[in-house]
Amino acid sequence: MNNIVYLCECPDSTCKLQYIGETNRRLEERVLDHNNRDPNSHILKHSKQYLHQHVYMNDFKIIGSNYNTSYKRKISESIYIKEYKSELNTQESSHKLNLYN
Repeated sequence: MNNIVYLCECPDSTCKLQYIGETNRRLEERVLDHNNRDPNSHILKHSKQYLHQHVYMNDFKIIGSNYNTSYKRKISESIYIKEYKSELNTQESSHKLNLYN
C-alpha cells in the first residue's frame, strides 16, 4: 500500500517510543529505509544511539491511507504526530501545526 501515514513503535521492550511518518511509496520500502538505508531516519538514529533492535514490518501500523496529494498526506501526518505525541518526530519536513495548544 502507498500514499499512507504510518506509526512505528521501537521494538525494544524497554523503550516503545513511537514515530509517525508519511510516504507515497510502498510501506515495505520505507521500512527498509528506517532499518538501514536512510542515514537521516530518526528511527535508525534511535536504534543506533541506544543499541535497540532494527525495525521490521510487524513494528509498523498504517494509521491513514488513500491520500491523493502530498499536501493532504503531510497535514494528516502532522495531526497524527500531535495526537499520538510521538517522541521520535521533529516535524522538520512536514507542516508545523499550532493546533491543540
